[in-house]
Parts: sequence; structure tokens; C-alpha cells
Amino acid sequence: MTTWKKYKWGDIASLEYGKSIRDFRTSSGKTPVYGTNGPIGFTTEVLCPFPSIIIGRKGAYRGVHYSPTPFFVIDTAFYLKPKASYINLKFCYYNLLLQDINGLDSGSAIPSTRREDFYGLEINLPDVPTQTRIASILSSLDDKIELNRRMNQTLEQMAKALFNHYFVDNIDKDNLPEGWRWGNYSDLVKIWSGKGLKKDEFIEMGTYPIYGANGVIGKTNRYLVDKKLLLTGRVGTLGTVQIVQDKIWISDNVLVSEPYFNYNFYFSKFILNSFDFIGLNRGSTQPLITQTDLKSQVVLIPSSKALTHFNKIVSSYYEIIFSNKKENLKLTQIKDTLLPKLMSGEIDVSDLNEEKLIENYATENILNA
Repeated sequence: MTTWKKYKWGDIASLEYGKSIRDFRTSSGKTPVYGTNGPIGFTTEVLCPFPSIIIGRKGAYRGVHYSPTPFFVIDTAFYLKPKASYINLKFCYYNLLLQDINGLDSGSAIPSTRREDFYGLEINLPDVPTQTRIASILSSLDDKIELNRRMNQTLEQMAKALFNHYFVDNIDKDNLPEGWRWGNYSDLVKIWSGKGLKKDEFIEMGTYPIYGANGVIGKTNRYLVDKKLLLTGRVGTLGTVQIVQDKIWISDNVLVSEPYFNYNFYFSKFILNSFDFIGLNRGSTQPLITQTDLKSQVVLIPSSKALTHFNKIVSSYYEIIFSNKKENLKLTQIKDTLLPKLMSGEIDVSDLNEEKLIENYATENILNA
């Protein structure tokens, strides 16, 4: 068995302050810029010349991120600089994911992390080869997740480009093709609102996801629908369009678009994406859109033949997207299960095959859970 030894973070690394920088949102530079909650832009300057960890310094939520390349950090975050030769920075990054960074609060008006508090935290370290092996196991999962995410991003861009090519860029709106017409969004979809749940119906280990305006907000043991739908925020967050399917609950801060026909599903999705939600906002204290306003949006409705052709192509893209998302959910579950076990030394990695370990946890601990 590998021997593990406890250290204080202050013994092995220092937190270095970020610096203010301009134009990082519009720069054509290649160096990533990090803030409290991750990447926020690019620059031509380099603040940290080696791969390392970024830790949020100010804000209610202060994230932990890792940059595999040299990077820049703005003044709301720290970057970690090693003081010892017996640490693997990627291992340290995964260790910090288990630390309650947001629990370190200086007590000032703006929640913030003091270096002294961070330096007092403990870390349990094995030898460097073991650290490297553990980091490699967890990195392989992250790499697969990232590859799927990028593939999905590319497929989304391809679908949007096809929508623009068929229905926007090459259409003379004063001389429509045969079978095309102007209508309202409600000619394409049925629109309805989700339903609220009582607080005690939010169940941490519930069976079905609860969707809010910006994604999953919890779980419950009841489901509201079991079909393919389009969701967008009704109250609070506006403009995010989600495709959902399977058994789920939809909260009452969501408007649901249910296409009348399968062949216009993805056309309706991109039409919904194109709406000016800021202009549709009727809220005073918080953003709000109404069913009536959404229904009355004027849209160009192509022929059923054109919609069927478009839907057939784009459906193949989204089949891959849904498959990748499902795989990423499993990979994330595996990572979340393995992380505390690897960081505590519960799993001895000295004689384990990396792929076999992941496969075993996928089969035994996740799929049969």
C-alpha cells in the first residue's frame, strides 16, 4: 500500500494575486484569461507561465479551475504557485474540488477568500507517481467529457448554419416559395406553462429531474410529462432554449413549446432561439414573458416538404448530441464516485489498469445503482 502524508496547503504552495487587464473579451490573443468562475476571455499577456490552478478570490461563488497552458488571472482570483517538488498540480486541482472554498469567507461585505485561511487547510498526499496516476485516471474522464461537449457544440453550430441557409439567408421574404406563408409562432406549437411543486416534493435522491428556466433545479418522485418538448424561461432567466425528453417535471417558471408535428420540431427550436426575449420582457421587478406574447410572434412558415427535409438532417445531429449528453452524465457520475475514493487512498492504484478501473465503476457502481 502507498503511504500518504498530511500537509498544510501553506507548506506546499502559495496563492498569487491576479491583475487587472483590459480588452480580454475582444482580444485576438491566444492566452486564456480566468476570473472567479473560470475562463472569461483571451489576451496576449501571460501572468502564470506554467499550467496551474485558479481559485476564486471574490464573490458568492468562488470556483476552482485548472489551465493546461500558461494563462492570465484577473484580480478577482488567485493562481497557485508550487513551493514543493513533491506535488503534482493536476492531483492538487482534483483534491481542491473536494474542499469547501466558498466556506472560506473573510467576513467582508463581499464574500472573499483570505490566503491565510487557505494555507491552513489540510491536504493528504501520496508519492508523486501515485499522484500522477490518480490525476491521469480523473483526467481521462474529464477529457472524454470535454470531447463530447466540443462535438455537441460543433453539431449545434452545423444545425444552426443549415437553418440559416435554408430559411434565412437565401429567402426573398417578398417573394416566397410555393407553399410558404407568414403566420404566428402558435401555428407551429402549442404553448403552456409548467407546474409548481411544494418544497417537500423536491427530493435529493428523487427519480425524475425538475427543469427550471435555466436547466435542472432538483429532483422529485413524480413526473409531469414524458415527451420531446422545447422549454424557455417564463420568469427570471429569459432566452435559454432547452430540448427535453423522457420523464421529467417542468416548473412553473417555464414556458413549454410543444410542436404540433414531429417534422417541425427543430425548425420551431431555431425559431424560438431567434426571438428578441429582451423586447418581450414585461417584468418590472424581474424578467417576465407571457404566453400571449410568445404565441403572437410573427414567423415565416415553410412548406411541410421543406420542414421535413430540414428536420431529417438535423435530427441525425441531435441524436448524436443526446447520446453524448447521456454518456457525459454517466462519466460525471463515475468521476464523482471515484474522486473522494481516490483522494482518500481508499482505492490502491498501484496495480490497477486505468481503463479497467473506470469500466468496473461504470458497471458496478453506476449502472446498477
